[in-house]
Amino acid sequence: MGRAKVVSVLVGVAALLATASVARAQQSMGGVGDVTNRWGVGVSLGYAIPQENDADSSFYRGAVITYGLAPNYVVQLDIGYLSFSQSAHSIDYGDLQGFPLMLSLQWRHPYSIGTSPAAWYLLGGVGWTFWNLDSSDEAPRLGVEASADDAFAARGGLGFDVFFTDNLAWNVEGSYTFSARDVKLIEPGTNDSEKQDSDYWLLASGVRYYI
Repeated sequence: MGRAKVVSVLVGVAALLATASVARAQQSMGGVGDVTNRWGVGVSLGYAIPQENDADSSFYRGAVITYGLAPNYVVQLDIGYLSFSQSAHSIDYGDLQGFPLMLSLQWRHPYSIGTSPAAWYLLGGVGWTFWNLDSSDEAPRLGVEASADDAFAARGGLGFDVFFTDNLAWNVEGSYTFSARDVKLIEPGTNDSEKQDSDYWLLASGVRYYI
């Protein structure tokens, strides 16, 4: 799926959600589910799916800190870990390990699931991904090289909070991360190189505790 299609999908889903919840979004933000002027901390586990077809998907784990700036706006800081295997020319080059550090802004809308207060939000942000390529045993033996540089990143996505109490919420978040740099793979016996996309989809779920 190309980047233009990715953006179109995110915009389309956001528009559907906005239409479905327009009436409920006008309800009071006070009480359970209101995170204005409150800190939040959380952990999440999920699945990262690389845009590059020759890379395998990865288990994701991360931590998050949030702060409610206003009734509809929350700033969010994420740090996580993921690892994609890299292969080309029928060679296993190793694992591309990433530590994304992202600063994002949520645009929140109150909602409810039955009697449970909830909120869905659009998410957009920028940050930096610290990449490290852990080379396989096969690549050095064949005299081939691979490299990956740390890179600026940007992401967009959607998320949900469902509150069990005023402090504890279950969170689900889906996003697409654009990475400014690719992985460079050198072909055996040549000076030719192949660049592989390091963009990825991320679907994660976890708990958040609001103070």
